[in-house]
Amino acid sequence: PPDLLTRTSMGNSGSCVVTPPLLLVGVRVKRGPDWKWDDQDGRGEGVIVGSDASGWAKVKWDRSGDTNLYRVGQGGSHDLEVASSYEKLVDILYAGQGPPCGSKITAGDATPGTRVVRGPDWKWGLQDGAGRGTIEGPSQMRSGWVKVRWDYHAINRFDYRVGTDDCYDLARCTAEAVSCRAGHALLPFVKPPGSGGNVCDKCSKIIPNGDRMHRCQTCDYDFCPECYRSAMPQQAAAGAVVTAASVREGVRVKRGPDWTWDDQDGDGEGVIVGSNSNGWARVKWDCSGKTNSYR
Repeated sequence: PPDLLTRTSMGNSGSCVVTPPLLLVGVRVKRGPDWKWDDQDGRGEGVIVGSDASGWAKVKWDRSGDTNLYRVGQGGSHDLEVASSYEKLVDILYAGQGPPCGSKITAGDATPGTRVVRGPDWKWGLQDGAGRGTIEGPSQMRSGWVKVRWDYHAINRFDYRVGTDDCYDLARCTAEAVSCRAGHALLPFVKPPGSGGNVCDKCSKIIPNGDRMHRCQTCDYDFCPECYRSAMPQQAAAGAVVTAASVREGVRVKRGPDWTWDDQDGDGEGVIVGSNSNGWARVKWDCSGKTNSYR
């Protein structure tokens, strides 16, 4: 699933304190290490319902229904810990940041190679890594289902409904992801305070711990917020030809109008991993893992 938090920070100890990046409506909380507010919480859980102008968290407690304000790093103090499950927290953090989606995928347009995201009837939790995938063909086990390989899993394939029982698990992906050099989508990530900062692999800026960024956990590849935003236009221009000015590592590509290279691409997609001395783009293809240079 998306590495918005490390799994170790959401262990049984419940030691993940609420920091500003986690100050989101819907996150469930309980008293944290610097709690000093007697029994305002009823010694139970509550839910973040907002924040005030100073950045304190506004929490409504389950047992009393009362709403109070709490510190989420002010003066180095953390009154709250995360009580939501890891999976629920991922859903909250990813809300509004998911891949843009278009029309639902039906059996008639579920062609191999179609890029997809979760659709209107999705019920499969984090099988998709909250990201994008590619239809590989009809399911061999169930009629009215298709098999999808999700970018995050790379190897695992799963079956989804494309009209069975009037349910549609998939929607068409309308914009591609910013990717690492290996072509894995960079996903929202928050590293808990105290665990050390990360370095942006694009601009080399240090990303302080506790700050939001985008990351490929598999390849240890990170983008700071500024570099992620600057990379988005190149990813969103689906169908545009790649020019010398738009050759950037991580941009996903497919064969263009002047392709003369037979089936080097496996008639699929790849990712730009650099350029050579002549300015040709070097592309690593998904199907074979081989790298070739192109105009």
